[in-house]
Amino acid sequence: MSAKLSSLYDEAFAALGRAVEVDETFAKGRQLEEEGRMDEEDRSRVVLQYEEALDLFQQCYDMELDPTKRSVVASELRTYGRRLGALKTQTGDRRWAAAKALDAAKSKAFPRKGDQDVADIYLGAVEAYLSAIKLQDPECAENAALRSRVAHILDRVESIKKHDPPPAPHENRQSLTCGSQNSAITCLDVQDLPLPPTSDVSCSPSAPSATFSPSHCVRGSSSSNGRSPPRDDTTSYLTPAEVEVLRRSSVIKGRTFLPWMEGEESREQFHYAKPFADPDGLLSLSPKQAARLGGWKRPHEFIRGRPGSDQGPRMIGSVTPHSIMQEQVSDCSFVASLCICAAFEQRFQTQLITKILYPQDASGRPMYNPSGKYLVKLWANGCVRKVVVDDFLPVDRHGNLLCSSSSDRTELWVSIVEKAAMKLLGGSYDFPGSNSGIDVYMLTGWVPEQIFWREEDQVDLTSAKRTGAAQKESGERARGSTGGDRPPLILDHRQPAERAWARLSSASALGDCLTTIATTPMDSEVAERLGLIPSHAYAVLSVREVLGGRRFLLVKNPWRRKSWRGPYCPADTARWTPELCEALGYAPLQAQKHDDGVCWIAWEDVRRYFSSIFLNWRPSLFAFRTTHHALWRKEQGPPNDLFTYGQNPQYSLRMDRSKSRATASTNAGTACSSVWLLLSRHNRQTSDRHGMDSNAGSRSCHEDFLTLHVYKSRVTGGGPRRVIYPSDDCVVRGLYSNNPHNLVRFDVDKGDPGAYVLVLSQYEKRRDVRFSLSVLSTAPFVLQELPALPAVVAKMEGTWGPETAGGRLGLATFLLNPQFAIAVKKPCAVHVELLAPKEYFVSFSLIGGARGGKRVDSILQGEEVLTSGSYRQGFCAASTSDSTGPAALLRPGIYTLVASTYDAGLKCNFVINFHSAVDEGSLQASVLLPEGEGFVRHELGGAWKGELTGGCSPPGYAARNPTYVLACTERTRVFMRLVAHENEPINVTLFQLPSASSGGAAGSSELPVLSTFPGCPSTIATSHNAVFTASRCGVTTPVADLTTGTYAVVLACYDANVEAAFTLTVFTSSKGMRLRQIL
Repeated sequence: MSAKLSSLYDEAFAALGRAVEVDETFAKGRQLEEEGRMDEEDRSRVVLQYEEALDLFQQCYDMELDPTKRSVVASELRTYGRRLGALKTQTGDRRWAAAKALDAAKSKAFPRKGDQDVADIYLGAVEAYLSAIKLQDPECAENAALRSRVAHILDRVESIKKHDPPPAPHENRQSLTCGSQNSAITCLDVQDLPLPPTSDVSCSPSAPSATFSPSHCVRGSSSSNGRSPPRDDTTSYLTPAEVEVLRRSSVIKGRTFLPWMEGEESREQFHYAKPFADPDGLLSLSPKQAARLGGWKRPHEFIRGRPGSDQGPRMIGSVTPHSIMQEQVSDCSFVASLCICAAFEQRFQTQLITKILYPQDASGRPMYNPSGKYLVKLWANGCVRKVVVDDFLPVDRHGNLLCSSSSDRTELWVSIVEKAAMKLLGGSYDFPGSNSGIDVYMLTGWVPEQIFWREEDQVDLTSAKRTGAAQKESGERARGSTGGDRPPLILDHRQPAERAWARLSSASALGDCLTTIATTPMDSEVAERLGLIPSHAYAVLSVREVLGGRRFLLVKNPWRRKSWRGPYCPADTARWTPELCEALGYAPLQAQKHDDGVCWIAWEDVRRYFSSIFLNWRPSLFAFRTTHHALWRKEQGPPNDLFTYGQNPQYSLRMDRSKSRATASTNAGTACSSVWLLLSRHNRQTSDRHGMDSNAGSRSCHEDFLTLHVYKSRVTGGGPRRVIYPSDDCVVRGLYSNNPHNLVRFDVDKGDPGAYVLVLSQYEKRRDVRFSLSVLSTAPFVLQELPALPAVVAKMEGTWGPETAGGRLGLATFLLNPQFAIAVKKPCAVHVELLAPKEYFVSFSLIGGARGGKRVDSILQGEEVLTSGSYRQGFCAASTSDSTGPAALLRPGIYTLVASTYDAGLKCNFVINFHSAVDEGSLQASVLLPEGEGFVRHELGGAWKGELTGGCSPPGYAARNPTYVLACTERTRVFMRLVAHENEPINVTLFQLPSASSGGAAGSSELPVLSTFPGCPSTIATSHNAVFTASRCGVTTPVADLTTGTYAVVLACYDANVEAAFTLTVFTSSKGMRLRQIL
């Protein structure tokens, strides 16, 4: 067994154990289910846990080769699939009951109006029942009952659409109660949201802010915390597929974190007769914590006897970054994020970090809960998530906290928020490391951006030369490609220092971004001399430019000690002039007395000793924004999209000029619009979020390198087209990164059409990926998910080899290439792809007209219906959508498809896929046999020379060209191919000879030379309809049915007096034929 499969088994059984434990804990056995009293949120958690376990077991089954083990896994899938099916059936029953209750309540308002919500809840029940049916034995009686129920519900939905009243109650009809109308709606969890499908999102400035709602689910974005009201796209409903993505992303390392619903805090129970204990158990500890652990205590236990303890525990005393201390947890990035959030709240007097913690008092301020239960809102996997924690905290033997805390030992908010974050990130204080941009996003939802310095702005601080550029150190990979009408903007997170300062200082002054910085790797001696910690995160509390251009950052070490010892440290009194102290409001002598980790560092030293800046931007800077959630399956497209993006997730982004004019006053004076695209990968495992290189296991999300590319949109009659090739019309090419968030920024000039296609791309796709795509813009836009390619309705596999790889058009061997007959029964749009090994350059052509369905040796003008164009490496494609009007459809008929490599004689396999929305029977493909297959082959060589160069004009045609007599002794089928060794226009024609000439004399006088020419009445068959044609492959006659008799074959060039060698090949269906040259 491979290590990968063994690890997968471990994960599967662990997940199953968690699912069974949660099932038993929350369902309280089958009795509560039978009584209908199983808590709905608990059922949702159980469903998610079983789904995760069954997903893992299915992967084990697919990879397992041992038949015995496959049988065991199959048994597990059946057993727990039935349990999952039962839970989904209960969910369907509850939705059905809720829909019927609301349906009955609205019946008094007949004629009915506004019943879409009722229909949606009914359809939600159908969805749950169908999911249950898939998990059950197809032949079981319960499935038949569920199918009948589904049919009944769908009938009712149709009636609602016609505004019919609900059916009268019947004593035999199954009836379930779910309380009052209001309770039926408010009990809905994330599985129950009635969601009308939509994928076309139009962002306008008038949309109100919204979050997940119990009665409907809409698009939302992070809290604005802005100076202007948010203008989110929140009027568009999430599609059922999007809700499923968010629901399936709710399980992280075996724990369930459901999306935060509107009014969540008001429905949560905070007060208990006994103190609350988290059913998920205690967090695991780091080795340092475990070595010093004295126990887990509640606040009233470890605060007793400490200064200020007479007033008891409190959640918040004063929010300030200076009181936050990092202790035994290696989460410097997270604590730095807490510091910067607290600094923002203190400076701008606007709730940011304190608004995510519950319970709260009437003024919205978090408060201490004697029952020990807290809710924390954290952003993860595409939305705000609900994290429940208790107030058990680890302490040493002296009662000192072993987690991050406040210097005010009675204040709890730092410890509680950290505990919630560590639970969300894997359930352990043994934190693997992160970057603070990700952590600030988790706390606030503000858009993360990472900036690296240009190489010339950095120095090497290690004894060994550093390897790789900044992108590689952060886990990012770039893959170059060029193409389009202009060179694409290659996205680079490195910025010149002057540009970085301008953005940083202006945004910080207005509170538009939260800033943290990270040190470079450095030798311990250098670090000790400078007072820095290698690869460590620091919070930036202030950004200042004073005294005519002197630039400084006020930074805080989360350790709350070990301050900067370089230039402008507190001991550097020579540089701290009175003017500078006054300008920055700093007292270096006072700072020397107490090292709190806060210090001023000059901008040039920041550039020298810190590798990158993490900026998190206020979303409300962008008046228009939306988020789309989706699943990218592993089997969707090739593992490596180096040659094609055709099946990757793609979106049309169009700037809405009509709404831009309506809102022009808000953008007066701006020459362009800014568009930011944030691609966020959903993580279901722990420690896969920090964006650094890792040697994690084979299934780690560290291996998911994603990016986003921006292309100019090409619009045809069917709307925006999918991008097929990586090099076409690229505007911005992103960098591949295993960071969970990938930001792409670009500007749209006023004169630009503003139509783009956004293409997701993976570097070596390994597994299913769920993601969220957020679009933020200063101008209105329309975002639309582009439809996926239709299903494959015809698949052809072939081989190129020495006898079948004829090479490109123009080579004499082109006719040897594999060819297929394509029969189309009804007009249809098609997308055709040819896949081959990447080292070969390939192309194909689809030929219609009179030669459609037959082998071809050339392509005449007007015959080519569809072509992939230039030869491309490993992949080529073409679509009827490349055209507009009637040509955008493939008309009924028979076509010939020729697949070729650029060079002849190569050897490899290939696959051709026809994608179309028609049913499979409407488009059929078959192999065209090689030329002469099943015929007897006769090959003759000769030449036009001397007197035998008569050309095409009589009387020289028949008297002065090579001529052969073909004598048939039995009925036979014949066709011929003539190839000139020089590329001359030629013709071969088969004539019927009078019976008197059948004696077989050798002289030319026996032939009726004065009356023969191609196309005359005695013509039996002629190449290319008697047209003299120059082709490297030569010319061929159609197949002719010959009876017993004598025939003449005349070979001619178009021009007289042309000398050239030729080869004549005659194919006959029988051996009863003699061929001899008479001229």
